[in-house]
Amino acid sequence: MHNNKIIDTARLRLRPIAISDSPIIFSMRSDSRMNTYVHIQPPPDLAAAEAHVRMLLQATEENRSDFWMIEGTGSQEVFGSITLWNYDHQLRQAEIGFGLIPAYWGKGYMTEAIRAIIPFGRSQLGFIRIEGWTHRDNVAAQKVLQSSGMHRDMIAESRIDPNGPEKEFQIWAVG
Repeated sequence: MHNNKIIDTARLRLRPIAISDSPIIFSMRSDSRMNTYVHIQPPPDLAAAEAHVRMLLQATEENRSDFWMIEGTGSQEVFGSITLWNYDHQLRQAEIGFGLIPAYWGKGYMTEAIRAIIPFGRSQLGFIRIEGWTHRDNVAAQKVLQSSGMHRDMIAESRIDPNGPEKEFQIWAVG
C-alpha cells in the first residue's frame, strides 16, 4: 500500500516522502537540537539518509507506516516531517512521530499537522487509538500533543519497564 495522500490544512501541505527528500532528512536527522530527546544516530552522509528514506518507503509499501513531509501551503519549502508508524492492525492502533526544523518551532505548525493526521489515521487507516511517546523532559512536545487533543495515558505508562529505555517517556493518546 503506497501513501499517495496529500493532506492540506490552512497553512500546511503534508505530502508523502520521496527519495528527493534525502537531503532534508539528512539535515534534520543531523541537527542536534531536533534530536535532543530522541535516541537516533545521525546519518554519517547523504547516502545513509537516502537509505533511511528507502526504508521509510518500504515500510509504507508493507503497510507498517506512513510518512509525510511538511511544507508551507503554496510553497515547496520543507520544514518538518510527521509519521504514523508502529502499526498494530489487530488492535487498530498506531504511534505518531514528528519533527520540525527549529526555525519553525513555536508557531503552531506541528499542532496543525497532528490535528490533520489524527483524523486521517482514524478515517482512512481505521485506527481507533493513536499514541504519541515523548521524553519526560520534552515539555514542548508534551504541549503540542496536548494542544492536538491527546491526553496523557498514565495507565499505559504504568506498563513501561522501569528498568528499560522507555522509562524516560510519557505516553499521550487519543482514542
